[in-house]
Amino acid sequence: MTRRLTLNLGLRYEYFGTPYLDGGYTTSIADQGYGLFGAGRTTANPLDTFLSPGNLFLTGYGANSTSTPKLACANGVIQSTLLPVSTCDPGKLTTIQFVGPGSDHPDQSVIPNDKNNFGPAIGFSWQLPWFGEGKTTVRGGFQATYGGSGRNAGGTETIIGNVPGNISTATLAVSDFPQLAFPQVGNTPGRALQLADLPLLVPVKPTSPAVPGGQIPVYNGVTSLTAYDPGYRTPYSENFTMSVTRSLKRNMTLDVRYVGVIGRKLQGTMNINTTDVYYNKEFFDALTVTRSGGDAPLFDQMFAGLDLHGTVGTGYGAVGTCVSNPSSPAAGTEGCPAGQVLQHGSAQLRRNTTFSNNLALGNFDGVAASIQGLNTVQSGLSAQPAGVAGRVLRNGCDRIADGKYNPALAANTTTNIPTRCFPENYIIANPQLGTATYTGNISGSNYQSLQIQYTVRLVQGINVQSTYAWAKTMGLPTAGHTDPLDRNADYAEAYLSVKHDFHTNGTFELPIGPNKLLLGNSSGWLARLTEKWQTSVIYNAFSGNPRTIIGARTRYAAGLQTLNMGQSRLNIVSPDFDQQMNGHAEWNGPNHNTGTYYGDQFILTPDPQCAITNHTDTMGFNLFNNGNCTLQALAQRNADGTAGPILLQNTAPGQVGNMPLSWHSIGKWRLDMNIGKTFRISESKSIAVRVDATNVLNHPDLSDPQPQTFQSVNTPGIVFGRIPDKGGSLTGSTPRTLQGQLRFSF
Repeated sequence: MTRRLTLNLGLRYEYFGTPYLDGGYTTSIADQGYGLFGAGRTTANPLDTFLSPGNLFLTGYGANSTSTPKLACANGVIQSTLLPVSTCDPGKLTTIQFVGPGSDHPDQSVIPNDKNNFGPAIGFSWQLPWFGEGKTTVRGGFQATYGGSGRNAGGTETIIGNVPGNISTATLAVSDFPQLAFPQVGNTPGRALQLADLPLLVPVKPTSPAVPGGQIPVYNGVTSLTAYDPGYRTPYSENFTMSVTRSLKRNMTLDVRYVGVIGRKLQGTMNINTTDVYYNKEFFDALTVTRSGGDAPLFDQMFAGLDLHGTVGTGYGAVGTCVSNPSSPAAGTEGCPAGQVLQHGSAQLRRNTTFSNNLALGNFDGVAASIQGLNTVQSGLSAQPAGVAGRVLRNGCDRIADGKYNPALAANTTTNIPTRCFPENYIIANPQLGTATYTGNISGSNYQSLQIQYTVRLVQGINVQSTYAWAKTMGLPTAGHTDPLDRNADYAEAYLSVKHDFHTNGTFELPIGPNKLLLGNSSGWLARLTEKWQTSVIYNAFSGNPRTIIGARTRYAAGLQTLNMGQSRLNIVSPDFDQQMNGHAEWNGPNHNTGTYYGDQFILTPDPQCAITNHTDTMGFNLFNNGNCTLQALAQRNADGTAGPILLQNTAPGQVGNMPLSWHSIGKWRLDMNIGKTFRISESKSIAVRVDATNVLNHPDLSDPQPQTFQSVNTPGIVFGRIPDKGGSLTGSTPRTLQGQLRFSF
């Protein structure tokens, strides 16, 4: 543009089309990602409401139903005045269809075609007219770049080829061909298979859950599908740069740079069939009561007439009935005769090993998922369709349909046990599916850095460059969100973010030989022996990566398990916890060749939250005394080895702790050096010899602290990380090494 200003302007356009399978075999879900939510969707964007308990009811409940088919998806059907009117819209069921070229939906695709990807590129270089001619230059730029790992045929092949394959199972059933069965089927004589019979058997008949391009039954509950957001767009990054270069002297420069990279609309996934237990207050409260040893009426209604107590214990029976158990503290109460106990759903959840551990730990999500998948049925319901999932949740609807409960009549413990018809989507959004993976633009990242670089170009045999960078990388996870409806709450420092990073390297020619400080007047063989000796030094130091102590999940208490990056949040009890986490290397292992970073200042102790489970129920069962609550808290270790004040403990179910999402782990540094000499044999031939020393000072390269004893309260202390031995033989250490080189140059 001018003598001092250079300007670069560019525009990049990229078109991203959707991959497809030739021949019309590409499969997608009708309405793309929105179709994953099934018949229970009631809003234009179901992603905002999918964790709310729904109101989806079918028709054809019960063994005595005359509906064809049973458990049918229909809208507005009144099966019984005692049952809710069916609200299932067949047009909203999750439907797999063939799309793309060669199919009967040629204008539809798995991923929306993206045509609006205009990426500007702007750059400039300006030599300032002030502070000395040609000494200061300012450079800057901006560029938008489209693309991402989710936009490739390989990554979407399993999605676009869902049918046939893992949706339909091809099963060869010879019994379907009586004339071929051998020796016979029923009274029909058969014969052995022959090669000529192949046309009768091929192609193999596809079976449930759905034939290719067919409908998945509304009660299936096991099929897993993945689909893209209908508004999915290509991820892109915005790159910002700005730098100032200043010549301090003829051979000395200083650079100050800013670099920023923002990742926008990055691809992420969610299982929209995660349980709604933390948004379903009625359900959550019932689990809270059950965990503390009480009896929630909700579970009495849900499990009426069922026996779920499991294979252990005696004196249990169908929920809502009186069962003989004279030793129970509640015998003869709640309307039961002397020596008998009224059976409650909460008591059976506590006793059943499928639920007891998760219930005691506060893992309500796990309890809800187990209830959703439970298929225990009462007698007389065998007439239901095969492959029905979630039968326990539908238990009340079936009982009412079969006349086993009438709310207009007086309730009793024998012929009219109170129950309730729960909606199909009471716990998960879509009972048609198992895992329903929704892929959309739900992630993002933000990298910001300041870099300072000082360079001394070769002068008197010395060349030095030092760089310091302050950087921070923030981002949203691509999956496993703490709260799927508040994903921005997981915005945190990224796992590989390094805040402080310092590198320096220098090359020095030793002052020996002709025209040098030492032996400057030497000549002949002495000059050849002493000249051109050169050494280099590389020093690197950087702060630790972000780490945090996490449990197995975020929305419930699950025990202190590992030290890693994640979104789990525990509760910090001690106000001085940050200072207490500042450890130091201590060589206190056997023979002083290993050590610890936090010494033995910590110890595990039972989490106070376990006291919630210490309640004996009406059946005489106590979760705490049974050993189901194994939650651990981190405490200060007393001098006598006992547990002192608690520093860190688990959060209550449904709560997020106050612990920061991350803090930085152990920083590291290392010094490498080399020395070499070049021998000139003739004008065009030379020999170079160099010796490299890695980690000259044999400084231990500490690996991240690992909670090797976090699983037991009986260990002498918490060993967060072992320091590699002084010889560097343990994992995580870079030992001192020597390496020689001999080079010939012609």
